[in-house]
Parts: sequence; C-alpha cells; structure tokens
Amino acid sequence: MSPAAAVVSGLVPVAVGLSLGERPSGLAVIGIAVAPVGVWFLAGGGLQHPTREDFGPLLRALAAGVGFGAFFALYAQAPDDAGAIPLVASRAASITGLGLAGILVGGPLLPTVSRVPGSPQG
Repeated sequence: MSPAAAVVSGLVPVAVGLSLGERPSGLAVIGIAVAPVGVWFLAGGGLQHPTREDFGPLLRALAAGVGFGAFFALYAQAPDDAGAIPLVASRAASITGLGLAGILVGGPLLPTVSRVPGSPQG
C-alpha cells in the first residue's frame, strides 16, 4: 500500500466516527494526530518533493485510501450479531464490480502467462 493510501485509509474512519458523534479522549486525539506521520514513514513515504508526474499516481492512491477507509468505516457499522454476512456481501459486491469493470474495459479478466511476475515469460 502506498503511504498516501495508508494515511487516508486511517483518516476516513476517524472522520466518519467524528461525524457520527463520537468524541475521542485527549490521548486519542494526540494519537490521531501523530499516527498518520508514523504510518507515512513506516509505509516508505519519506520526504520527497513531488513532480508533475507524481500527481496521477497520488490521486489513485488517495482514491484507494478512501476506498479502504470507507470499507473499514462501513464494516464497523455492522451489528455485532451480523456474523460474516457483511464481509460476504462486500466480497460479492466487489467481485461483481470487478467483473463488470472487466467486461466494460474489454480486456482479459485474468492475466496472461507473459504478464505474471516471476513467470518464465514475465
């Protein structure tokens, strides 16, 4: 996971919790403020000056982080007695969405042998 996606995926559930009325303690607020910095450096972000070519991948990473964070926030809203139903439903939805995206794009749904990393042809 990219550092930007990791940071955003942690901030989205915090924002959802705050918008739903949760109020963290003072110590939790300090953790919320410090954690993204640690996640950024642990994920390999470092301090770099971005170039114009970095913005496309950055936007995709931010979108991925919002997706991950939204999944975590929505999964946390499921009732405790729901069991595995929320996870199974999310997998079914993601498989359906991926299949539809593959059909719309028109490319192969599975990689060819020459595209698989580590294969003799790859």
